[in-house]
Amino acid sequence: MLREVKRKLEEEMQRIEHELRVTLPKEIQTALGQGDLSENAEYESAKNRQATIQARFAQIQKRLADLSRIDVAGVRRIARGWGARSPWKTSRAGKRSSTPS
Repeated sequence: MLREVKRKLEEEMQRIEHELRVTLPKEIQTALGQGDLSENAEYESAKNRQATIQARFAQIQKRLADLSRIDVAGVRRIARGWGARSPWKTSRAGKRSSTPS
């Protein structure tokens, strides 16, 4: 599960990086060519979008850094299967009690 989350975040990071490095600079350059920046809605929109995407990029980088510090090798796995014993008592009605046996 951890690998899947990392993979999805890395894919999103690649898409965002492409947008930051290729798509948005083209939009900003086009908007700059239209003249007066004080009344240029396309320029303002592209700059706001760039700021939002940069914030998301930083958020993903932090999350990936946090995930890389998780050591799943040290986490004990509990095997459950047919005939495995559970530490929880089950009543005859099929409800679990809140105290382990």
